[in-house]
Amino acid sequence: MLPLFGSIAGSESLLVAFGDDYVPNALMAEAAHGTAPALAGKNVANPMAMILAAAALLTHIDSEEPRQAGRAIREAALEAVASGVRTADLGGHSGTTEFTDEVIERTRAKLEVWAAL
Repeated sequence: MLPLFGSIAGSESLLVAFGDDYVPNALMAEAAHGTAPALAGKNVANPMAMILAAAALLTHIDSEEPRQAGRAIREAALEAVASGVRTADLGGHSGTTEFTDEVIERTRAKLEVWAAL
């Protein structure tokens, strides 16, 4: 869907190996767009796909804490974009660091609230 808006930098890709019982027994996550070596060190790359890939891996760990962290990270990334914290490819003015810092802060806040409930 994101290619319609000019970017695939907001989508993770999961590769799943299933056992005979159709339960995943191996999982690999990556940014669907691959690498962008021309953007290295310029603080202009959209880190969202890598962030979402890491979150996806966490949600498949057989323990509540990592799954909750994965959910918090995914929600934080999507909420950051929805609130206007976007890199240039998504029509915003945030750099890689600014977007990542926003996701970290939102994730931290979510986990603190959820721990208090």
